[in-house]
Amino acid sequence: MRSTFKVLFYLKRNKEKKQALVPVMGRITVNGSIAQFSAKLSVPEHLWEVSGGRAKGRSVEADRINRHLDNIRTQIGKHYQAICDRDSFGIDRNYGTWKRYRKSIDHLCSFMRKEYRVSDMPLAELEQSFIEQYHVYLKSVLGLKPTTVCGYLKCLKYVVKIAFNNGWMPRNPFALYQYTAPNPERGFLTEDELRRMMTTRLRYKRQDYNRDMFLFSCFTGICYADMSTLTYDQLEQDVNGDWWISGNRQKTETKYVVKLLPYPLFLLDKYRGLAGNRYLFKLSSLDSIDDSLKNIARECGIDKQLSFHLARHTYATTICLSNGVSLETLSKMLGHKNITTTQIYAKVTHPMIDREVDMLKEKLADKFAVV
Repeated sequence: MRSTFKVLFYLKRNKEKKQALVPVMGRITVNGSIAQFSAKLSVPEHLWEVSGGRAKGRSVEADRINRHLDNIRTQIGKHYQAICDRDSFGIDRNYGTWKRYRKSIDHLCSFMRKEYRVSDMPLAELEQSFIEQYHVYLKSVLGLKPTTVCGYLKCLKYVVKIAFNNGWMPRNPFALYQYTAPNPERGFLTEDELRRMMTTRLRYKRQDYNRDMFLFSCFTGICYADMSTLTYDQLEQDVNGDWWISGNRQKTETKYVVKLLPYPLFLLDKYRGLAGNRYLFKLSSLDSIDDSLKNIARECGIDKQLSFHLARHTYATTICLSNGVSLETLSKMLGHKNITTTQIYAKVTHPMIDREVDMLKEKLADKFAVV
Protein backbone atom coordinates (compact mmCIF):
# COMPACT_ATOMS: atom_id res chain seq x y z
CA MET A 1 0.00 0.00 0.00
CA ARG A 2 1.41 3.38 -1.06
CA SER A 3 1.59 6.14 1.58
CA THR A 4 0.19 9.63 0.94
CA PHE A 5 2.25 12.64 1.93
CA LYS A 6 1.43 16.32 1.51
CA VAL A 7 2.61 19.68 2.85
CA LEU A 8 0.49 22.82 2.54
CA PHE A 9 0.57 26.33 4.00
CA TYR A 10 -2.31 28.53 5.15
CA LEU A 11 -2.89 31.78 7.07
CA LYS A 12 -3.84 31.76 10.74
CA ARG A 13 -6.31 34.63 10.72
CA ASN A 14 -7.66 36.27 13.88
CA LYS A 15 -11.33 37.13 13.33
CA GLU A 16 -11.50 39.35 16.40
CA LYS A 17 -8.90 41.90 15.32
CA LYS A 18 -7.58 43.27 12.07
CA GLN A 19 -3.98 42.26 11.29
CA ALA A 20 -1.51 43.96 8.97
CA LEU A 21 0.56 40.79 8.87
CA VAL A 22 -0.95 37.30 9.25
CA PRO A 23 1.08 34.32 10.56
CA VAL A 24 1.65 31.45 8.11
CA MET A 25 1.03 27.91 9.38
CA GLY A 26 2.03 24.62 7.83
CA ARG A 27 0.14 21.33 7.74
CA ILE A 28 1.72 17.92 7.09
CA THR A 29 -0.59 15.07 6.11
CA VAL A 30 0.68 11.47 6.07
CA ASN A 31 -1.86 8.69 5.41
CA GLY A 32 -4.65 10.83 6.82
CA SER A 33 -2.76 11.84 10.00
CA ILE A 34 -2.28 15.60 10.33
CA ALA A 35 0.42 17.63 12.11
CA GLN A 36 0.54 21.44 12.17
CA PHE A 37 3.46 23.80 12.73
CA SER A 38 4.37 27.48 12.52
CA ALA A 39 6.30 28.59 9.43
CA LYS A 40 7.90 31.38 11.53
CA LEU A 41 6.69 33.88 8.94
CA SER A 42 3.98 36.55 8.69
CA VAL A 43 2.69 37.96 5.40
CA PRO A 44 0.30 40.71 4.24
CA GLU A 45 -3.09 39.10 3.68
CA HIS A 46 -3.55 40.72 0.25
CA LEU A 47 -0.43 38.89 -1.00
CA TRP A 48 -1.72 35.43 -0.09
CA GLU A 49 -3.17 33.01 -2.66
CA VAL A 50 -5.39 30.53 -0.81
CA SER A 51 -5.66 27.94 -3.59
CA GLY A 52 -1.90 27.72 -4.09
CA GLY A 53 -0.91 28.04 -0.44
CA ARG A 54 1.74 30.64 -1.28
CA ALA A 55 2.26 34.33 -2.08
CA LYS A 56 0.87 35.56 -5.40
CA GLY A 57 2.50 37.84 -7.90
CA ARG A 58 6.14 38.41 -8.79
CA SER A 59 7.08 41.16 -6.40
CA VAL A 60 10.28 41.01 -4.35
CA GLU A 61 8.23 40.40 -1.21
CA ALA A 62 6.25 37.56 -2.81
CA ASP A 63 9.47 35.97 -4.08
CA ARG A 64 11.03 36.16 -0.58
CA ILE A 65 7.98 34.54 1.00
CA ASN A 66 7.78 31.73 -1.55
CA ARG A 67 11.49 30.94 -1.29
CA HIS A 68 11.11 30.61 2.48
CA LEU A 69 8.11 28.28 2.11
CA ASP A 70 9.80 26.22 -0.64
CA ASN A 71 12.81 25.73 1.59
CA ILE A 72 10.60 24.46 4.43
CA ARG A 73 8.74 22.13 2.06
CA THR A 74 12.04 20.80 0.67
CA GLN A 75 13.49 20.10 4.12
CA ILE A 76 10.32 18.32 5.26
CA GLY A 77 10.33 16.27 2.06
CA LYS A 78 13.95 15.24 2.63
CA HIS A 79 13.23 14.08 6.17
CA TYR A 80 10.14 12.18 5.05
CA GLN A 81 12.05 10.48 2.22
CA ALA A 82 14.86 9.53 4.60
CA ILE A 83 12.32 7.86 6.89
CA CYS A 84 10.75 6.03 3.93
CA ASP A 85 14.15 4.86 2.68
CA ARG A 86 15.06 3.57 6.13
CA ASP A 87 11.76 1.76 6.61
CA SER A 88 11.47 0.29 3.11
CA PHE A 89 15.09 -0.66 2.33
CA GLY A 90 15.23 -4.33 1.43
CA ILE A 91 11.46 -4.48 0.88
CA ASP A 92 10.64 -2.75 -2.41
CA ARG A 93 14.14 -1.94 -3.66
CA ASN A 94 17.07 -4.24 -4.18
CA TYR A 95 20.59 -3.29 -3.16
CA GLY A 96 21.70 -2.55 -6.72
CA THR A 97 18.87 -0.03 -7.18
CA TRP A 98 19.72 1.64 -3.87
CA LYS A 99 23.38 1.95 -4.92
CA ARG A 100 22.39 3.49 -8.26
CA TYR A 101 20.23 6.13 -6.57
CA ARG A 102 22.98 6.92 -4.05
CA LYS A 103 25.44 7.35 -6.93
CA SER A 104 22.90 9.51 -8.73
CA ILE A 105 22.74 11.81 -5.70
CA ASP A 106 26.53 12.15 -5.72
CA HIS A 107 26.53 13.08 -9.41
CA LEU A 108 23.70 15.58 -8.94
CA CYS A 109 25.49 17.30 -6.05
CA SER A 110 28.74 17.61 -7.99
CA PHE A 111 26.81 18.88 -11.04
CA MET A 112 25.00 21.61 -9.03
CA ARG A 113 28.22 22.72 -7.40
CA LYS A 114 29.91 23.00 -10.80
CA GLU A 115 27.10 24.58 -12.83
CA TYR A 116 25.06 26.49 -10.23
CA ARG A 117 27.54 27.06 -7.39
CA VAL A 118 25.06 25.58 -4.88
CA SER A 119 24.81 22.30 -2.99
CA ASP A 120 21.00 22.14 -3.15
CA MET A 121 18.07 23.94 -4.73
CA PRO A 122 14.26 24.03 -4.28
CA LEU A 123 12.23 21.73 -6.51
CA ALA A 124 10.11 24.68 -7.68
CA GLU A 125 13.17 26.25 -9.36
CA LEU A 126 13.82 23.27 -11.65
CA GLU A 127 13.44 23.84 -15.39
CA GLN A 128 13.88 21.52 -18.36
CA SER A 129 17.24 23.18 -18.99
CA PHE A 130 18.45 21.62 -15.70
CA ILE A 131 18.13 18.03 -16.93
CA GLU A 132 19.49 19.01 -20.36
CA GLN A 133 22.64 20.44 -18.74
CA TYR A 134 22.84 17.44 -16.39
CA HIS A 135 22.73 15.14 -19.42
CA VAL A 136 25.67 16.99 -21.00
CA TYR A 137 27.56 16.86 -17.68
CA LEU A 138 27.16 13.09 -17.33
CA LYS A 139 28.12 12.44 -20.94
CA SER A 140 30.90 14.99 -21.53
CA VAL A 141 32.39 15.86 -18.14
CA LEU A 142 32.14 12.42 -16.47
CA GLY A 143 32.49 10.52 -19.74
CA LEU A 144 29.81 7.95 -18.88
CA LYS A 145 28.44 5.46 -21.39
CA PRO A 146 25.01 6.19 -22.98
CA THR A 147 23.26 3.37 -21.07
CA THR A 148 24.71 4.61 -17.76
CA VAL A 149 23.68 8.19 -18.55
CA CYS A 150 20.17 6.99 -19.37
CA GLY A 151 19.97 5.19 -15.99
CA TYR A 152 20.90 8.31 -14.00
CA LEU A 153 18.48 10.49 -15.99
CA LYS A 154 15.71 8.00 -15.24
CA CYS A 155 16.51 8.24 -11.52
CA LEU A 156 16.17 12.03 -11.61
CA LYS A 157 12.98 11.99 -13.69
CA TYR A 158 11.39 9.37 -11.42
CA VAL A 159 12.09 11.34 -8.23
CA VAL A 160 10.79 14.60 -9.75
CA LYS A 161 7.66 12.78 -10.96
CA ILE A 162 7.01 11.53 -7.41
CA ALA A 163 7.49 15.07 -6.07
CA PHE A 164 4.97 16.42 -8.59
CA ASN A 165 2.42 13.65 -7.91
CA ASN A 166 2.64 14.32 -4.16
CA GLY A 167 2.05 18.04 -4.64
CA TRP A 168 5.55 19.14 -3.61
CA MET A 169 5.99 21.15 -6.80
CA PRO A 170 3.42 22.91 -9.03
CA ARG A 171 4.52 21.22 -12.30
CA ASN A 172 6.81 18.53 -13.66
CA PRO A 173 9.55 20.35 -15.61
CA PHE A 174 10.98 17.11 -17.01
CA ALA A 175 7.71 15.63 -18.30
CA LEU A 176 8.51 16.37 -21.96
CA TYR A 177 12.19 15.47 -21.80
CA GLN A 178 12.94 12.18 -23.55
CA TYR A 179 16.21 10.32 -23.97
CA THR A 180 16.64 6.71 -25.03
CA ALA A 181 20.12 5.23 -25.05
CA PRO A 182 21.09 3.16 -28.08
CA ASN A 183 20.98 -0.57 -27.40
CA PRO A 184 24.56 -1.81 -27.04
CA GLU A 185 25.73 -4.99 -28.75
CA ARG A 186 25.01 -7.83 -26.33
CA GLY A 187 27.87 -10.30 -26.02
CA PHE A 188 27.59 -14.07 -25.51
CA LEU A 189 29.77 -17.15 -25.74
CA THR A 190 29.59 -19.32 -28.84
CA GLU A 191 29.38 -23.12 -28.54
CA ASP A 192 33.12 -23.41 -29.19
CA GLU A 193 33.96 -20.78 -26.57
CA LEU A 194 31.63 -22.43 -24.09
CA ARG A 195 33.36 -25.80 -24.58
CA ARG A 196 36.75 -24.17 -24.05
CA MET A 197 35.46 -22.55 -20.87
CA MET A 198 34.29 -25.97 -19.62
CA THR A 199 37.41 -27.98 -20.48
CA THR A 200 40.40 -25.67 -19.90
CA ARG A 201 42.47 -26.56 -16.83
CA LEU A 202 42.94 -23.58 -14.52
CA ARG A 203 45.80 -22.94 -12.11
CA TYR A 204 43.87 -21.86 -9.02
CA LYS A 205 40.94 -23.36 -7.11
CA ARG A 206 39.30 -19.93 -6.74
CA GLN A 207 39.36 -19.49 -10.52
CA ASP A 208 37.90 -22.96 -10.96
CA TYR A 209 35.06 -22.17 -8.57
CA ASN A 210 34.27 -18.79 -10.19
CA ARG A 211 34.35 -20.45 -13.61
CA ASP A 212 31.86 -23.08 -12.44
CA MET A 213 29.51 -20.41 -11.02
CA PHE A 214 29.66 -18.62 -14.36
CA LEU A 215 28.93 -21.88 -16.20
CA PHE A 216 25.98 -22.64 -13.92
CA SER A 217 24.52 -19.31 -15.02
CA CYS A 218 25.33 -20.11 -18.67
CA PHE A 219 23.22 -23.28 -18.46
CA THR A 220 20.36 -21.88 -16.34
CA GLY A 221 20.17 -18.15 -17.17
CA ILE A 222 19.98 -17.29 -13.45
CA CYS A 223 21.65 -13.93 -12.74
CA TYR A 224 24.22 -13.22 -10.02
CA ALA A 225 21.79 -11.64 -7.53
CA ASP A 226 19.38 -14.59 -7.72
CA MET A 227 22.14 -17.22 -7.75
CA SER A 228 23.70 -15.82 -4.58
CA THR A 229 20.44 -16.44 -2.68
CA LEU A 230 19.43 -19.80 -4.20
CA THR A 231 18.32 -22.28 -1.53
CA TYR A 232 17.64 -26.03 -1.57
CA ASP A 233 13.94 -25.22 -1.02
CA GLN A 234 13.86 -23.85 -4.59
CA LEU A 235 14.84 -27.25 -6.03
CA GLU A 236 11.93 -29.48 -7.03
CA GLN A 237 11.79 -32.91 -8.69
CA ASP A 238 8.87 -33.79 -10.94
CA VAL A 239 7.22 -37.18 -11.44
CA ASN A 240 9.62 -37.98 -14.31
CA GLY A 241 12.65 -37.48 -12.07
CA ASP A 242 13.71 -34.18 -13.66
CA TRP A 243 14.89 -31.31 -11.44
CA TRP A 244 13.62 -27.72 -11.59
CA ILE A 245 14.58 -24.42 -9.98
CA SER A 246 11.96 -21.72 -9.49
CA GLY A 247 11.78 -18.43 -7.63
CA ASN A 248 11.07 -14.72 -7.90
CA ARG A 249 13.70 -12.43 -9.39
CA GLN A 250 15.09 -9.93 -6.88
CA LYS A 251 15.16 -7.20 -9.52
CA THR A 252 11.52 -7.37 -10.68
CA GLU A 253 9.79 -9.91 -8.38
CA THR A 254 8.79 -11.78 -11.56
CA LYS A 255 8.62 -15.55 -11.28
CA TYR A 256 11.14 -17.65 -13.21
CA VAL A 257 11.15 -21.42 -13.80
CA VAL A 258 14.17 -23.37 -15.11
CA LYS A 259 14.45 -27.08 -15.88
CA LEU A 260 17.99 -28.18 -15.01
CA LEU A 261 20.20 -29.59 -17.74
CA PRO A 262 22.84 -32.25 -16.99
CA TYR A 263 25.76 -29.83 -16.56
CA PRO A 264 24.18 -27.64 -13.82
CA LEU A 265 23.10 -30.85 -12.06
CA PHE A 266 26.74 -31.97 -12.16
CA LEU A 267 27.80 -28.64 -10.59
CA LEU A 268 25.15 -28.95 -7.87
CA ASP A 269 26.51 -32.37 -6.89
CA LYS A 270 30.09 -31.09 -7.07
CA TYR A 271 29.51 -28.27 -4.58
CA ARG A 272 26.73 -29.78 -2.46
CA GLY A 273 27.04 -28.73 1.18
CA LEU A 274 29.89 -26.25 0.57
CA ALA A 275 27.68 -23.27 1.42
CA GLY A 276 25.91 -25.01 4.31
CA ASN A 277 22.55 -26.70 4.56
CA ARG A 278 20.42 -23.86 3.20
CA TYR A 279 22.14 -22.15 0.28
CA LEU A 280 23.30 -23.86 -2.93
CA PHE A 281 26.38 -21.72 -3.49
CA LYS A 282 28.62 -19.24 -1.71
CA LEU A 283 29.54 -16.58 -4.25
CA SER A 284 32.26 -13.95 -4.01
CA SER A 285 31.36 -10.33 -4.72
CA LEU A 286 30.29 -9.56 -8.28
CA ASP A 287 33.30 -7.28 -8.86
CA SER A 288 35.65 -10.02 -7.65
CA ILE A 289 34.11 -12.63 -9.97
CA ASP A 290 34.14 -10.26 -12.95
CA ASP A 291 37.85 -9.56 -12.39
CA SER A 292 38.50 -13.30 -12.14
CA LEU A 293 36.58 -13.98 -15.37
CA LYS A 294 38.87 -11.63 -17.30
CA ASN A 295 41.86 -13.78 -16.33
CA ILE A 296 39.95 -16.98 -16.99
CA ALA A 297 39.02 -15.75 -20.49
CA ARG A 298 42.70 -15.22 -21.32
CA GLU A 299 43.62 -18.71 -20.10
CA CYS A 300 40.79 -20.21 -22.15
CA GLY A 301 41.82 -18.29 -25.27
CA ILE A 302 38.56 -16.34 -25.37
CA ASP A 303 39.03 -12.85 -26.81
CA LYS A 304 35.99 -11.27 -25.17
CA GLN A 305 35.36 -8.99 -22.21
CA LEU A 306 33.70 -11.49 -19.87
CA SER A 307 31.35 -10.49 -17.09
CA PHE A 308 28.99 -12.62 -15.03
CA HIS A 309 25.96 -11.12 -16.77
CA LEU A 310 27.26 -12.36 -20.13
CA ALA A 311 26.36 -15.87 -18.92
CA ARG A 312 22.67 -14.94 -18.98
CA HIS A 313 22.97 -13.79 -22.60
CA THR A 314 24.83 -17.02 -23.44
CA TYR A 315 21.96 -19.06 -21.99
CA ALA A 316 19.42 -17.08 -24.02
CA THR A 317 21.26 -17.24 -27.35
CA THR A 318 23.63 -20.23 -27.45
CA ILE A 319 21.80 -22.68 -25.18
CA CYS A 320 18.15 -21.90 -25.90
CA LEU A 321 17.36 -20.00 -29.10
CA SER A 322 20.07 -21.71 -31.14
CA ASN A 323 18.55 -25.06 -30.18
CA GLY A 324 14.95 -24.27 -31.02
CA VAL A 325 13.54 -22.96 -27.72
CA SER A 326 10.78 -20.43 -28.45
CA LEU A 327 11.07 -16.81 -27.38
CA GLU A 328 7.93 -17.14 -25.25
CA THR A 329 9.33 -20.12 -23.30
CA LEU A 330 12.69 -18.40 -22.90
CA SER A 331 10.99 -15.28 -21.53
CA LYS A 332 9.31 -17.36 -18.83
CA MET A 333 12.56 -19.11 -17.88
CA LEU A 334 14.46 -15.82 -17.66
CA GLY A 335 11.72 -14.24 -15.55
CA HIS A 336 11.05 -11.30 -17.87
CA LYS A 337 7.89 -9.24 -17.51
CA ASN A 338 7.51 -8.81 -21.26
CA ILE A 339 8.93 -10.48 -24.33
CA THR A 340 10.59 -7.29 -25.65
CA THR A 341 13.17 -7.58 -22.85
CA THR A 342 13.88 -11.16 -23.93
CA GLN A 343 14.45 -9.96 -27.48
CA ILE A 344 17.28 -7.74 -26.20
CA TYR A 345 18.91 -10.69 -24.42
CA ALA A 346 18.60 -13.19 -27.24
CA LYS A 347 20.61 -12.57 -30.42
CA VAL A 348 19.69 -14.16 -33.74
CA THR A 349 22.89 -15.77 -35.03
CA HIS A 350 23.94 -16.80 -38.54
CA PRO A 351 23.53 -20.57 -37.87
CA MET A 352 19.98 -19.91 -36.62
CA ILE A 353 19.13 -18.05 -39.82
CA ASP A 354 20.73 -20.83 -41.88
CA ARG A 355 18.68 -23.53 -40.09
CA GLU A 356 15.40 -21.64 -40.40
CA VAL A 357 15.91 -20.88 -44.11
CA ASP A 358 16.76 -24.54 -44.79
CA MET A 359 13.48 -25.54 -43.14
CA LEU A 360 11.66 -22.93 -45.20
CA LYS A 361 13.32 -24.22 -48.38
CA GLU A 362 12.07 -27.75 -47.71
CA LYS A 363 8.51 -26.54 -47.12
CA LEU A 364 8.46 -24.44 -50.29
CA ALA A 365 10.23 -26.98 -52.54
CA ASP A 366 7.00 -28.50 -53.91
CA LYS A 367 5.01 -25.24 -53.96
CA PHE A 368 7.41 -23.12 -56.00
CA ALA A 369 9.58 -25.58 -57.89
CA VAL A 370 11.84 -24.29 -60.63
CA VAL A 371 10.55 -25.51 -64.00
